[in-house]
Amino acid sequence: MSAYFTVSGEPEKVTVIEKSRFICTLKNVNGEEEAREFIEKTRKKYSLANHHCYAYIADGEGRSFRFSDDGEPQGTAGLPILNALKSKNLSCTAAVVTRFFGGVKLGAGGLTRAYFNSVTECIAVAVLKNMRSAWFYRVRCDYDGYAKMLKIVENDGLAVAETDFADKVSLLIAAETDNGADLKFESAVADAFKGKKVFEKESHGFYDFAESVCRK
Repeated sequence: MSAYFTVSGEPEKVTVIEKSRFICTLKNVNGEEEAREFIEKTRKKYSLANHHCYAYIADGEGRSFRFSDDGEPQGTAGLPILNALKSKNLSCTAAVVTRFFGGVKLGAGGLTRAYFNSVTECIAVAVLKNMRSAWFYRVRCDYDGYAKMLKIVENDGLAVAETDFADKVSLLIAAETDNGADLKFESAVADAFKGKKVFEKESHGFYDFAESVCRK
């Protein structure tokens, strides 16, 4: 996977179906621990609810995922929630759908549609971030070098993810891979610093080139 979407903040959407309230809450997560913490926080927030069904995809590659029906008939809640995330190409995202039972049974098909639609409707009102495949470079240079680096990062597909000022400047540069910005970055640095080694490839992951990061 070279790109995916995730959510900003913790968007929430309430859907009422046959007197049952379905409250979907979404959150960007970096790893399973963050996903579990979010699920537990949501359980406590709506402690009187009948069910807290959930699904999460905790990494950018879609390999780390889990879902739960939390007492609903098997296959009617957790898997539809997961499928809703996948249908919108969301990763590094957890979804909890809290249900307050309204007294009318929906049947297996009705529940499956309710949980799936609850998530897709919440995604529709959420602010999404477009996370793109990137290499992260750790750059260490003096302050003159820092000025050069800022000029380089003005190019498309490059961004400063972190900055630390001390005797020297330490930068974490994100460079998009799909458009070749990583290779252009390495070439531009070699030219600007006359071949002097000022960076190391630190990791590969995903970046939204605006605000947040999800790294392996």
